[in-house]
Amino acid sequence: EEESCVEIPTKVLNCRAVSREITFHSRKQVTNLSIVQRVMIQRSFSTQDDGRVSWACLEEWAFTFGFVIPGSTNTWQSVVMSVKDKQYSVIASSSTDMKGAKFVIETNFYDEKKFICKKSVHVRYV
Repeated sequence: EEESCVEIPTKVLNCRAVSREITFHSRKQVTNLSIVQRVMIQRSFSTQDDGRVSWACLEEWAFTFGFVIPGSTNTWQSVVMSVKDKQYSVIASSSTDMKGAKFVIETNFYDEKKFICKKSVHVRYV
């Protein structure tokens, strides 16, 4: 599993569309690459009995990329359109509500049903 962190300006929440892009390299041939991406938010002041943070899934997307050539570098891009007229986030009443909220974008890669790897990006709106 690979993890990274990113800070995103809250003004992106007022955009009508947001683009997400993944660039990946495969040393081996992948017959039928699929990607499952989940956007998780940390529940307010909630922890499980063992002290770990509790997360709630806000959205889940499943995509099929298909055949991947060995030794290739590939880019996958998706555009998410706003549900509300001028606001990307369905859960926020204003972009200032999102400051300090903790999100994780978890992306799992599969060849058919066989798990390949997982990438988690911790997102903080500033």
